[in-house]
Amino acid sequence: MRSVEAEGSMVLEEPPCPSGTALLCLSGVCAGYGNVEVLREVDLEVPPASVVSLLGANGAGKTTLLRVASGLLKPTRGIVSLFGTDVTAHKPYQRANVGLCHIPEGRGIFPALSVRENLELSVPLRTRAVDLERALAAFPILAGRMRQVAGSMSGGEQQMLALARAYLCDPRIVLLDEVSMGLAPIVVDQIFESIRHLADLGISLLIVEQYLSRALELSNYVYLIDHGRITFAGRPESLDEGSILHSYLGVDSGGQDKGAGDGKEP
Repeated sequence: MRSVEAEGSMVLEEPPCPSGTALLCLSGVCAGYGNVEVLREVDLEVPPASVVSLLGANGAGKTTLLRVASGLLKPTRGIVSLFGTDVTAHKPYQRANVGLCHIPEGRGIFPALSVRENLELSVPLRTRAVDLERALAAFPILAGRMRQVAGSMSGGEQQMLALARAYLCDPRIVLLDEVSMGLAPIVVDQIFESIRHLADLGISLLIVEQYLSRALELSNYVYLIDHGRITFAGRPESLDEGSILHSYLGVDSGGQDKGAGDGKEP
């Protein structure tokens, strides 16, 4: 067992997988912007064929952690390992080439291009012959939008297009950053159905999500982050929604961040 004293005297349970078997591993990672440190000695692991949720209040460091994991932000200290290899110095495209897919907050599509062009750009060059049916099966509405300019679609349709990349780039692990933010409830249902399907395919997922109850339902393992520090790591069933979620996430036991989406963390 591993334990760490943190603010609020939280205890970290056993790591989710034996040493050396994690697909993604952050060890002692610190990172920030200019002189502002956002992540402080973060340890996190994503095992094979698992769903891991990273939960925290706005500004806690969730998006920053995903950026470090995908190579968009270089850590000031610590090591990022992917599939057992130290990739701390690797560029984002190098991490993508070996199976990491990052779906960022804010859609992450090319709005001036057509839906078809966006989908085709999601297919790696090494597998360019692969057709688009897998993505269109997951999001059938896109089949009727292939010639449409992506930026002219609704927010929900644009998010489906962004998520379609996870079906086309042959990933081993997908990082999902607030993919349900700002969407209508019926679209949120479709988004979570597609996320569950990715998990059923054996693809590992690291999820940052505002709908806590939905994230916990999907997850095999959960990390809570507060002011850049991991304050809890364990199984979802170990969380007490009435006390832990309120103390660390500033939420009601009903499951959604108070004011979620009102601010954008670094």
